[in-house]
Amino acid sequence: MDIFAVTLSGVLDTTLAILQFVVGLGLVVFVHELGHFLVAKWVGIKVERFALGFGPRLLRYRPGETEYCFCAIPLGGYIKMLGQEDFAPLTEGTEADPRSYSSKSVGARFAVIAAGVIMNVIFAAILFVVVGLVGKDFTAPVVGGVVPDYPASEMELAWQPAESSAQTQPASRPTSAPTAEKTFGPGLRPEDRILQVNGRSIEHFGTVDLKSLLADPEDTFAFLVERRDPAGRLWHGRGSMGVRKAPDGKKLMFGLFSSADVVVDRHKEIRIDSPFQKNDRILAIDDKRIERFQQIIAIEQILTGRPVRIQYQRGGEVLDVEVQPLPTTAGDVFWLTDGRRLTGRILAPDEDPDENAVPMRLSDGNAGRYAKDLFAGRWERNVLVRESLDVLGMQPRFAIASVSKGSPADKAGIQPGDVIVNYGDHSHPTFQEIRQINERLAGSETHVEILRDEKTHGIRLAPKQRDIGAVIGVTNGIDLAHTVLGDVRAGSPAAQAGLQKGDVIETINDRPVESWADILLALNDLTDQEVRLTYRRGQQNFTADLGRLDAAVYQPTDFEYRLFTYEIFQPLQVTIHHPNPLKAMAWGARETRDMILLSYASLRAIVRGTVSTDELHGPLGIGIIGVRVAQESSLIDFVYFIAFFSAVVAVFNFLPLPVVDGGHATLLLIEKIRGRPLPLKVMNIIQFVGLALILLLMVLLTWQDVARELKKLWF
Repeated sequence: MDIFAVTLSGVLDTTLAILQFVVGLGLVVFVHELGHFLVAKWVGIKVERFALGFGPRLLRYRPGETEYCFCAIPLGGYIKMLGQEDFAPLTEGTEADPRSYSSKSVGARFAVIAAGVIMNVIFAAILFVVVGLVGKDFTAPVVGGVVPDYPASEMELAWQPAESSAQTQPASRPTSAPTAEKTFGPGLRPEDRILQVNGRSIEHFGTVDLKSLLADPEDTFAFLVERRDPAGRLWHGRGSMGVRKAPDGKKLMFGLFSSADVVVDRHKEIRIDSPFQKNDRILAIDDKRIERFQQIIAIEQILTGRPVRIQYQRGGEVLDVEVQPLPTTAGDVFWLTDGRRLTGRILAPDEDPDENAVPMRLSDGNAGRYAKDLFAGRWERNVLVRESLDVLGMQPRFAIASVSKGSPADKAGIQPGDVIVNYGDHSHPTFQEIRQINERLAGSETHVEILRDEKTHGIRLAPKQRDIGAVIGVTNGIDLAHTVLGDVRAGSPAAQAGLQKGDVIETINDRPVESWADILLALNDLTDQEVRLTYRRGQQNFTADLGRLDAAVYQPTDFEYRLFTYEIFQPLQVTIHHPNPLKAMAWGARETRDMILLSYASLRAIVRGTVSTDELHGPLGIGIIGVRVAQESSLIDFVYFIAFFSAVVAVFNFLPLPVVDGGHATLLLIEKIRGRPLPLKVMNIIQFVGLALILLLMVLLTWQDVARELKKLWF
C-alpha cells in the first residue's frame, strides 16, 4: 500500500509539473500571438482566427469576425490574417481586399511581424521584474577552485586595499594594471569573489561560466576580484586572462569552478552509503566550527587517517557521527612500471598530441613528455586510470561507492558499501579488473558474490553496454574495513616481497592492523625504518620484508583524505532581491538584455564550433527541461525559466529564416528595397524550403533529445 501511495504521489507530481509547463508555454505563445493580433487590428487587418495550439480545434468562440480557439496540441499557436498564410502556398486574389495583410504598407506589415517578438521581450522583462521583486537564489560568484595550468591559475593580478580601489572604474581590458600594494602570487584562489568582468558587474557565477563558454579562442577578459587576507582585510585585484580548450577539446574555459555551501545535497539518480541526508548542514568537525566549505577542505588537508567526529544539523535537531576518512593516493603521485615514484602534474593535451606520450610538469618545476607505457595504470583519452589507493604496491579490494537507480546492479540487489569478493570467477577484483570483466561479460549474466555485514551473498548480474563502455551501474569505492589485497602493483616493494592478490595483512612491525587506515597509520610512524609485515594466505601465515621506508617509495603526503567523498554539497548561493520597484525594473531590463545577447552569442558560438550542437535542444528537450524545473524547483525558479524561454523565443522568431517572423521581416525589407514584393512563385518556394528545413531541424533535434534521454535509462 505504501509503494502504491509513493507511486501515485510521483505520478501526480509529474502530471502537475507537465500542466505547469504547458500553462507557462501557453502564456509565452499567447503574448507572442497577442502582439501580432493587437497590431494587426490597429493597422486595420482582418484577423480570422486566434489559436492557441495546433491541430484539431477543441474549443472555439466567435463573438465577431475573429474566431478564438484552443487546439488539441498545446505546443504553440498562431493567428490567421486575411491574405497571409504561414503554412500554405500564397495565392492571388486577396490583395484587392483593403483589410488583407498583403494590401497594407511595408511599414504596417513589418510592425505586425515585429509585434510578436516585442511582446515576448516585454513579457520576459515583466517576469524578470517579478523575480527581482520576490527574490531568487543564484550560484554565488565565488571561486571554489581553479584548474592547474589554465588561465585562472596563471592570471597576474595587481592588488589594492578595497577601501582605496577605484571599483567604479570599469575593469575593461586595461593596457596597464594599477600599481600593486600587495602581492599574493599568480592566479585566483578559493573564496575569491568575482566583482566584474570587462567592466560589467557579476551577480552570479553562471554569468562567468557563460562568458568563457561563448568566448572566441583569442578573447581576453578583464577581471576585478575581491579577496580577504588572513588578517581579515579586503583587497581588490585586477587582471586579465584568456580562455583555453577544456580537456575534451571542445569547450572553452577559464579553468575555475564555483564554491560549495556546507549543506549536503543528493543526486536523485544514485544511492550512496552515507550517514548524511539531503539538507543536512555541517556544523563542526572535531569541535572546529564550520561556516564555509573551504574550512572542510583545509581540515581534510591535515587529516592523518584517524576517525573524526562530525556535528551536523538535520531540521531542528543537532546530531553527531564518527566518520573514518577515506584515503586515496594523491593526484600528483605516480608510479612507473619499474616501481619508481614520480610526482608532478599531467598537463592538458597539446594541440597536436602524441598518442604515445603525455606532457607533464614535475614537482621540481621541470616539464617534458613521458612515454605512456612507463606509467602503471591504463590510459583512456589521455587520462590515466588507476586504482584509488596504492600503498607500497598493495591495493585494496573494490567496494561499491554508489549504485545508479534502475541499473543492473540496482536490479540485482547490490547496495552501497557491498564488497565484491568474486565476479565472473575472478576473486577479490579491483576497480580495473571490474571494468575488464564488464567488457568481457557485457550482455551475459554471471554469478557474483558480495560481502555485506560480514556475510557472503550470491547474486546474478549482467553488465550492460553503454556509450561509455560495459557497466553495471556502480562507482568505485575502497574496501577499507578489510586488509585483503585486491592486487599488487608490479615492480613495487610489495611485489618484490612476494605478496599476492588475496593475501590478508595482519601486522606491520608487530603492530596489529585491522583496516587500511591502520596500515597507513602504522607506516606513517616508520619513516626511514625497515618494514616487516605478516600476512595470511589461505590458512598459512607468512612474513615479508618490504625494505626501508624512505622517500623513494613512501611519503605520508602521498595520500589524501576525504570526509565527504561520496556526498555532494549544494552550491554556495546568493539571493538577488530588489524590493525597490525601480531597481527591480532596472534588474529585469538587464536580465532581458543579457538573455537576448546570450541567445545570439550561443548561436554564434555554435556556428564557430566553440560550442557543440549537442548542447541544442528541440521541442522535446525544452519540454523535459521545463517539466523538471517545474517539478524540482520553486515557483519563482519556474517563473525565471519562463522569462528566459520567452526571451529565447523572441530571438529564434526573429532570425532571418523562412516561415518564422524574422523570415517575413527579411522579405519585407527586400520588398522595400525593390519597390515591389518578390514574385509569388519565388515566395512560395522560399516558404516551402524554409518550412522543410525547419521541420528537418526539429526532427533532428527531437531525435537528439530522445537519444540524450535514452542514454540515462537502463534497459
